[in-house]
Amino acid sequence: MSLVELRRSHLCLKNVKCTLKGRGKHRSFRRIDDGSRLRGLTKALLNKLYSTGTPPSTLKSDLGRFSGRAWRGNGFRRGRAVDAQISRLVNSKKGLLTSSETGSYRYKLSRLFASFCQKHGIVPLKSQVPCCIGAIGTAADVICAHPASGRTVVVEVKTGFREGLIDSYHSEGRPMHFKGFVHVADTTLNRHLAQIAATTHMLCMNGVLDKEFTSAVLVYLRNDELVSVDVDDWWLRRARDLLRAVS
Repeated sequence: MSLVELRRSHLCLKNVKCTLKGRGKHRSFRRIDDGSRLRGLTKALLNKLYSTGTPPSTLKSDLGRFSGRAWRGNGFRRGRAVDAQISRLVNSKKGLLTSSETGSYRYKLSRLFASFCQKHGIVPLKSQVPCCIGAIGTAADVICAHPASGRTVVVEVKTGFREGLIDSYHSEGRPMHFKGFVHVADTTLNRHLAQIAATTHMLCMNGVLDKEFTSAVLVYLRNDELVSVDVDDWWLRRARDLLRAVS
């Protein structure tokens, strides 16, 4: 099946409810029907779900091990650069995997992501697909197809996270939890899992993806390796409650 056919069979882009408009500080998600402005999911989670605890001292980036001239020692600059390249290649007519054969990659982390897709038999279909529920909007990093199983896979790409992902944020020596979810430790990994679970739920509720045949995975791109974390059903089942908590 061609890339165009895979996109048509796995994505229903006519059901997209919002779009990302503007530049810089004025960039925001807006509803297509009435143009109303939406709050970003990332900021909503930060303000209403995550604790106000101090990050664990073990939370470290691997940026210092290889700064690279492209991002001048700035982790956010690197993340934006890699995201932009992956997005451009995924949304191109050739697609991410075909582009890898023509040497279109500028960054090592982009090549690392393409190798991950090839190894696991997943085909990137579309990047930065917007979705919304209520007054909250966001976009999926990459939506992929897994032709062998017929499933659609939502992928969240993170760069630079190496250590301390499962260590809790803390306050006065006490480990913190999500607001309203006392059984969920406030860790960097859980923050990322909550984000991708909410994004996946929003895409399914908008009708862009079929919930019954959709999975999600976190991908951590590091200087010398790639680590993936499958998002289990526990998180996907609670995505609705997480979104209610931040609405």
